[in-house]
Formats: sequence, structure tokens, C-alpha cells
Amino acid sequence: MERVVIKHLNGARANQEDSFALNKLSALTFGRDPSSNVTFAPDSDAVSRNHARIEPDPADPAKFSLIDNRSTNGVFVNGTKIAGPVGIRHGDVVCLGPGGPEFLFSLDPPPVDLLKATRVVDIDAASKATRVSAVPAPAVTVAEPAPRGVGRETVERMLTAVESSSRRRIVNWVAGVIGALVLVTGGLVWYQNKQAADTGKTIALEKTRREQEEAQKFDATRIAAEFAGSTVYIETSWKLVETVSKKAVYHEYTSEELEIDGKKVRRPIPIYRQLSNGRIEPKLTTNDKGDNKIVGESIVGSGFVVTENGFILTNRHVASNWNTGGGRDLPLPGILIRADGKRVPFLDVPENRAAVMKWVPARSIQGGGASDPKNLIGESQYLDVTFAKSKTRIPARVVRISDEHDAALIKIDTPKLLKPVKLAPAESYEELKQGEPVVVLGYPAVSPQVLVRTASRDVFVNTATQVIVPDNTVSIGAIGRLIRGSQAPTGGTKDDYHSSAGDTYQLTINSTGAGNSGGPAVDAKGQVIAIFTAGSFMDGAIVTYATPIKYGVDLMEIKPVIR
Repeated sequence: MERVVIKHLNGARANQEDSFALNKLSALTFGRDPSSNVTFAPDSDAVSRNHARIEPDPADPAKFSLIDNRSTNGVFVNGTKIAGPVGIRHGDVVCLGPGGPEFLFSLDPPPVDLLKATRVVDIDAASKATRVSAVPAPAVTVAEPAPRGVGRETVERMLTAVESSSRRRIVNWVAGVIGALVLVTGGLVWYQNKQAADTGKTIALEKTRREQEEAQKFDATRIAAEFAGSTVYIETSWKLVETVSKKAVYHEYTSEELEIDGKKVRRPIPIYRQLSNGRIEPKLTTNDKGDNKIVGESIVGSGFVVTENGFILTNRHVASNWNTGGGRDLPLPGILIRADGKRVPFLDVPENRAAVMKWVPARSIQGGGASDPKNLIGESQYLDVTFAKSKTRIPARVVRISDEHDAALIKIDTPKLLKPVKLAPAESYEELKQGEPVVVLGYPAVSPQVLVRTASRDVFVNTATQVIVPDNTVSIGAIGRLIRGSQAPTGGTKDDYHSSAGDTYQLTINSTGAGNSGGPAVDAKGQVIAIFTAGSFMDGAIVTYATPIKYGVDLMEIKPVIR
């Protein structure tokens, strides 16, 4: 075989063919995305942007696998919906979604094992002698006596026979008419019964459709009950260390005099440095003397289970805070050592606070920055996960962090299988609409805490401990705005577009806060569409944000970034 041939069986491309050379084929992609090998029209609403793909088997070029790319409507092979990668053979019919476009998968030339063997003709049987038929004996003709004249009795018998024949014809005609009427009546009854049955089916289908629509309607109670057991409470603490010396890193303080609001103040004051590129960072040191304060913090947040074996998605600023800027409460006022070496007051004003908010501890230029990005790293003191209404702390570890957005993947080990949430498919990023309802679950710190005291029954420990037992909060709102981090404006390119908030969803939810970061944002279909991330407060207004789930899904996969 040299080529793969895709013959379209219905739709706008019916009877058209796409042909692909096998020696140049690594994967055959199907979808509405223009980059797909086999592209469908934008109005083919049963087809996802990246619906499915066919891959040849590297070990056997004659074998192929069909894979569903987490499409919305699924993939069917010969009328059966597939649940995972399946083998596909020459002559199989593939359908993209119920009622969607169908195509015939074939190979050119066809595989040898599909060609019929040549039929062998039995020569002896084909060359049999001509059959000789028996010749009938000659017929013997017997002379009949000459006809006699027709008498009266004969004429009467003939008239009686004619009358009888006429009556039989009339009876047969009447019977035929009655039979036809019976058939027509039976046909009408059958048709009416069929119409009634079809109408009943239509009514039943419409009722089922309405029931399904009702079930799909936004129900915060159902979502809360379904997701509560999969939403976890996260507690973590870390400090910044120098990887070479293994020493903790400190923010340097001074006790020199500082003038604030016209008054001279002498107290421990934090020192900041202005770098040659204009950025401002805390002045770092490994000296633990005096008033220097260690760089690190304790954080609480939320997360949600994404696999049965304990993988959990949360925010990067929760699981790996040292790799994130923003939200860090650095002390002001302070002293600023400018790039020219001059020391000046660094007051607590919005522009100064905005400048230090950009600082990412692990990427500090003083620690190596781009030239040695791992010279400074965060050392986790603990990273614990607790499920709703439980007091058991389960240690976790950071598996991956996103370098594109505020998302991280952590892992816990537990002998019991966990219930994962349902993640929205990749195309939800493009299909999500402004105004759609959303529910956010998590553990905001503003909620009242419930503490449980446990007395030890251990002979060696006779003290009691008291721990927080988390109970998640349900917050209801909608997608207030879709903010895209990269898109081409009308008449321009992606380079002409900039979003100060990055690629994010703005929510109309204001009952969350610190501690809710990392919780799931769920749509009306019961799918996680985003990771709750942050809030913004200005002039009494509260706006919250969530990271699109695609950035979390990327951490669960290994994707090539170059071809």
C-alpha cells in the first residue's frame, strides 16, 4: 500500500476524496481547525476543532490506530462509539459525532489479505458429454366419428352452462372488489397505527430531550454535592535557599534613620535594590544576623483531584510560591539603593508597591537570574493536603509547574482510589461564552474555621492536638468577561494585542478570597473550565479571575513544542 484515501460519504464533501502518501504521514488529523489534514466546514457543528486523528503503527505500516482527541460528540467506527485508541482497517466507516460527517477509510492499493483468491474451475465437470434425451414414441392418431347434428337437449345444456359461467364471473368480480376494499382498509389501519406509533415515539423522544435539558440546567446544589469530595484544602510553608551553599536567603534590614511624613524614624527598615534594567528587588543576603528576615511564607489554598491515583491541580502561587510574582506582602516604607549607588527613601506609595509586586524570588537577578535560574530555589517545609470534613493531613509533592500560567500539578499517595473531577474538553476554551453560569468551590480563609481536638491514646504521648477541619464553600456567579492573552485584532497581528491581565476569565464572584486559590471553577455541564486564581479590589468593587483549564491539562500531558 502506498496511500491512505479518505472518501467522504455525506455532507458538503460527499463523494470527494482526500489522498495522503504513507511515506510522508506521521498522523492524519480531522477537525474544523484549518491546520487539520482533513478539514471540515466551520458550520459542521458536530465536529470539534481537533476532533480525532489516525496514526500508523511504527512497527507495522499496515496497521493504523484511530484516536478521539477528547471531542465533544465522540467518534464512531462502523456505528460503534470508541472509548480509547482502536485499530482501524481498510473499508471501515468513521463518523465524527452522532449525525456528523462520515468517511470511508481505505488503502491504495488494498492490503493483500483483503483480495479474493482466484476461483479454480473443475475441468472435468466443465467438459462433460452432451446429454442425450430419449426420443418419444410416435403418436397414434385415432379417427373420430363424424359430428352429428345438435339437438334441443344439447342447446338447453349449452344455455345453462353460459348462465352458470356468467354468474361465476360476477361472483368473482364482487369477491375481487371486496378483497381490494379489505386490503385498502387494512393498509389505512396499518398506516394510522404506524403514524400513531411514530407520534408516540416523537413525543417520548421530545420528553426525553426535555428531561435531559432539565438535568443539564445549572444546578449549584448538584455541582456542590458532586465536587465537594474532590476539592481539597492545601497548607504549605517554604523558604528561599541558595543551592550551592545550602544557606537560607534573607531580606536585609537596616536601623539607619529614615524620614517619613516629615518625621525622622529610626527602626528596622527593609532595603531594596534597583537593578541596571530598572527592576526593583529586595536586597538579599545569607547573613542571618540582626533584623534580617528570612525569605519565605506560609500559605493556604485549594485544589481538586484530577486522577484516581492522587494527582491534584492547583495554582502555581499555592504549590510553588517562590516561582510566582504578585500578591507578596513586602514591607514598606524602606530604603532604596538606586542603580547609581545612592540611597533614598522608598515610601509606601502605589507605584513603589506595584514595582516590588513583580519580584519572583527564584528568578532574582541577585541570585543568578537568567544566567543561573536554579541558584535560588524554594525549599518546601511542608505541603499537606486535607479532604473536606477530614482532619488527616496527607503529604504532597510538586510534580510540575506551568511556565505559561498560574497552574501547578501536585501528587499525594493514598491506598484508596480517589474520585476525580470531570475536566472540560480542549475546545471549551474557544466555545465558552460571556454570561455562562459558573460555580467555584474552595476554602476561603475568611470563612469561620472549625477546629477539632484529638486526645492522644499513645502511651508515649499524652497530649492533645487541635487542628482545622476544612469544609468547602460554594460561590455562585458567571463569566463576566473573557480576556485573551494573545489574539489578532481586526486588521492587525497578535503582536498588536496586549492584555495586562494575561489569558484569564473574569468572574462575577466576590464571596471568595485568600485560601480559595486553586479551587475548581465549574460550568453548568458539571465540567471544570478553570482554576480559581485571584481577586482584585478597587474603589469598593471586587473582581475575581480564573486560569483556563487548558493550562492545567497541559501539565498532565507531554506535548512536543517543535516539529
